Amino acid sequence: MGNKSLKEISMLRSIVMLMVITIHFLNLPHVSLQMGSYGQGFYVIWRAMLVCAVPCFMFLSMLMVSYHAREKEGFETMKFYKKRIYRIVIPYLAWSMIYLAFYYIAHRYTKEDFAQISNWIYWLGYGKANDHLYFMMIMCQFYLLTPLLYPLAKKYRNSLGIALGIGFFPQIAIYWLNRLYIHEVYPLFTSSFAWYWCIGFLGLWFGFEYEKNITFFKKHFKSIIALNTISFGIHFFYSNKLWHQLWEKVYFDTFPYTVNMYSYMLLCIVSLLLFSIKLSNSEKNGFQNKINHFLNEVSKYSYGIYLMHPLFMFVLRKKLTTSNPYLWLPIILITVPMLAYLCGIITKYGEKLPVVSYAFGVSRKK
Repeated sequence: MGNKSLKEISMLRSIVMLMVITIHFLNLPHVSLQMGSYGQGFYVIWRAMLVCAVPCFMFLSMLMVSYHAREKEGFETMKFYKKRIYRIVIPYLAWSMIYLAFYYIAHRYTKEDFAQISNWIYWLGYGKANDHLYFMMIMCQFYLLTPLLYPLAKKYRNSLGIALGIGFFPQIAIYWLNRLYIHEVYPLFTSSFAWYWCIGFLGLWFGFEYEKNITFFKKHFKSIIALNTISFGIHFFYSNKLWHQLWEKVYFDTFPYTVNMYSYMLLCIVSLLLFSIKLSNSEKNGFQNKINHFLNEVSKYSYGIYLMHPLFMFVLRKKLTTSNPYLWLPIILITVPMLAYLCGIITKYGEKLPVVSYAFGVSRKK
């Protein structure tokens, strides 16, 4: 059971990977279209509605930790850490260096920038060598704390209510601590594991009784969809306000927005997981087989795709500058899967190379 492959997790991973690339792609019409136009608003709010994508990766990463370890006697801390060094620490450092070198060549950074220790702390300590690497740093923090979180999640594995309490009440406290005190002295606090506490903890909790939880949420599928629809509407309302803040003064209390955002992310994760189960178990015709093959490839190489795709986005940002809002939709729908496929091919061959493979979290040791 511990090594069982879950088709729905693979399916969900590929869907989320495409969502992540779409999020980064949606930055392009954001800056290319007229400020305040309905066209810009469409793409800005579309991007905001995909906010669950990276948290879904966090949730799945923690879920698989408990899912694979649940039948083992005890938690093998040193073995766990050793595996994560190869899987995430080395790739994180490698890709941080790759992006810093790339941006030096692209003249974003100078030799003087590399001479400042504070910049290295910012780049490597907070996952800021490139924007998307914050996910890697947060997962390093979660994995570092996993030996402490594991027994807590395991203890309440059969209690959804207590698990939600452990997830949400500290998260609310963290919000207020940041709003009242921490933000003034530590503006990067929202790029730490604490800001995603409920996502990581509930992901770890979910994996212990995976089949039981899936059965429960299937039974209450209609309720999940109803709650998700309400949460979607609230998130849409606040995302529209955040868009208007780009050019006019719009004030609102961020507390209800933030609480709903966490609810929206978790409900989207569960809904997407249930959708992935249905999709992976459905009957497949010729066309759907091709789609499934593509999604399987994206899932298999999703780690490398995630790490690599911003390099291509940097180039595309220079080339795609149309101010026609109608053109951006087909551009995104066509280019996103093409970019995922290209990065997947590079990852596939990169994982086979003796030294390069370490950058993709693959050790070639026998």
